[in-house]
Amino acid sequence: MVFNYLTESLWPLVTNAVDLGAALNRWRKFWSVDADFSGTVTINRTPTAATDAANKAYVDTTGGLDVEEVDGSPSYTETNVIRFDQVDGFVLTQPGAGIARVDLAAIPTSVLAGPITAAKGGTNIDSSGSTGIPLVTSGTWTIPSLVAASLGGTGIDSTGATGVPLITIPGTWTIEAQVSAVRGGTAIDSSGLTGVPLISSGAWTAPPQVSAVRGGTGVDSSAYTGIARIVAGAWSALTYTESTWTPVLTFGTPGDLSVVYSNQVGRYTRIGRMVFLSFRITTSTFTHTTASGACTITGAPFSAAASIEHVGPLVYQGITQASSKDINLRIQSGSATIDLLRSESGAGITQVVVADMPTGGSVSFYGSLAYDV
Repeated sequence: MVFNYLTESLWPLVTNAVDLGAALNRWRKFWSVDADFSGTVTINRTPTAATDAANKAYVDTTGGLDVEEVDGSPSYTETNVIRFDQVDGFVLTQPGAGIARVDLAAIPTSVLAGPITAAKGGTNIDSSGSTGIPLVTSGTWTIPSLVAASLGGTGIDSTGATGVPLITIPGTWTIEAQVSAVRGGTAIDSSGLTGVPLISSGAWTAPPQVSAVRGGTGVDSSAYTGIARIVAGAWSALTYTESTWTPVLTFGTPGDLSVVYSNQVGRYTRIGRMVFLSFRITTSTFTHTTASGACTITGAPFSAAASIEHVGPLVYQGITQASSKDINLRIQSGSATIDLLRSESGAGITQVVVADMPTGGSVSFYGSLAYDV
């Protein structure tokens, strides 16, 4: 209602109840001087016809307060009174008329004493001195030091352990230093071993070489070069090499010997203690005036064994001793120098010497020799 300019008087004095919300009165403006409504006027907060669209404009709110949680639940409407409990630390004062003040004092120890229960979102335990993993069972909180197997743990402290985690029936965890053979391992520490893994009656080992009984040789052949052989179950290797050597034609005392070669080649094969060599020498220049002594060929790859001398054939040109029947090669025991021996009618076997090979001639030698080293 608006009390201002008089548009219609309520005169004469109205002594009965007047419904200002009635259809004839709800838009009327009126003024009043020293109006006294006490005992004479009753104003209803709710119109008689609240569902009437014409009356809804006059429906005043009741002035209540809506109180709710931040998330909207719970929520209470038309609240006229809010109560604070001093036991919880609230202090309620009235600093002035129509003013109420709420202060939060120190929360009483009695309110904070003890852990918060699980029902209130806590654990109901004092964990200030605990070490472990929180666990809740049927609403009861504990802090076990180790997580049990039933909860996805191992139930053991593995901080100082070294090995392979192993679980045995019924769910007991252990840590083995080495996985046993029954678990698919070897049960041995092979970190410092070098060899071939071997299992015998379930026991694992790693011998450095595979024995003959296991299909191996039982020997370290990493430094061998040659042909393997086995004698009474014992393996060994015959030395086997193939290479070249350089034959050199000379005399016991070379003097002024001058030799120019058009061919100077030698090859050999060694198998164990036996050496098979061959060579070819052809000279384009062969001169000497002060040389003396027996003719020899030096440069053989190995010295002969000390027990016996070895002889081999020679095809030659440039030896002029007419009485010579045959000329052969000889390597003496303990020596790597090859001599030229000739057999002469009535004179036995002698060495070829300087006089048998005149200066200025052409010399060709083709020879081969087998000997023991």
